[in-house]
Amino acid sequence: MAQITPPASSNQDVWLAIADIAGSALENIGYNGQTDLLDVADVSQPDLDAALVTYNADPTAADAAWTQKFAAREIGRNQQRFGDDEVAQAVVEVMRIELNVLRALHSLPDISAGQMGGKVRQKIANP
Repeated sequence: MAQITPPASSNQDVWLAIADIAGSALENIGYNGQTDLLDVADVSQPDLDAALVTYNADPTAADAAWTQKFAAREIGRNQQRFGDDEVAQAVVEVMRIELNVLRALHSLPDISAGQMGGKVRQKIANP
């Protein structure tokens, strides 16, 4: 396990950004308020030390990169939750069938299940 003293008055987002720079999978990261140490279980001490140096060299860029990566992770999680939710899948399928009935009245081609799912995933990514 690697440990560092995080930057003064930093928060969880900063700790995660540093751990991410070090190559952590971001599992089992802990901050000990008594020792003021950030514990990152899945990286080496030299990697975590180098990540802290990288972060401190340009915290604004590191924070921006982490914010973007975090947002992408959340989008991926939400898309996965949609894919795993049988109720959501059923609702989307009923809507697709009903839309295709209306589309047929206007001589438009059917929307496939794959197209409909893709549109939902796009909407999750771009609300």
